[in-house]
Amino acid sequence: MAQKMGVAIEWRALSFDALLAGLRQDRWDLVIASFGITPERSKAVTFTNPHYCSGGVIVAKDPTIKAMADLQGKVVAVQTGTTYLENVQKLPGLKEIKNYPKDTDAFATLMAGRVDVWVTDKFVAKAALDSNAKAGLHMGDFVFVERIASAIKKGNASLEAAVNKALAEILADGTYEAISKKYFGEDIRCR
Repeated sequence: MAQKMGVAIEWRALSFDALLAGLRQDRWDLVIASFGITPERSKAVTFTNPHYCSGGVIVAKDPTIKAMADLQGKVVAVQTGTTYLENVQKLPGLKEIKNYPKDTDAFATLMAGRVDVWVTDKFVAKAALDSNAKAGLHMGDFVFVERIASAIKKGNASLEAAVNKALAEILADGTYEAISKKYFGEDIRCR
């Protein structure tokens, strides 16, 4: 997309919950970090067209924990400031929710046996399972599904239009599908 737009990228890796605040403070122009489009977030930022669809999935060591009903009485790890936390908080009957500044921290607590379940993005979960094939982790059902988009400061219509145009071009010319299949083994676009 940057090539289509004729711009250079300067990457910054920060904690998830700080990204939108920095955007509103003009510290960067665009945030692309698995932000689910929500009505509350849409009040604070402008979202581009969605670049993929995913959602929060259940990850556990215990293979019998697969569905939302299996979360009853369980301790669940989730990342702070995410829609995963918002959606897990709506689930009835959980023993406890532990939230962490980074997804890697939530994952580490699952690996250490301090929680029963980790709820995270489907593709983050797939990468964790692939990277830790001998850990005995299992991916269960979706807790929820969401559309994921880049966030732009409210009022920056020219950047929104440029990103949407570049995204449409790579969706149409096959670039998106090729990249998606290379890195995820499937076409992850919203349908």
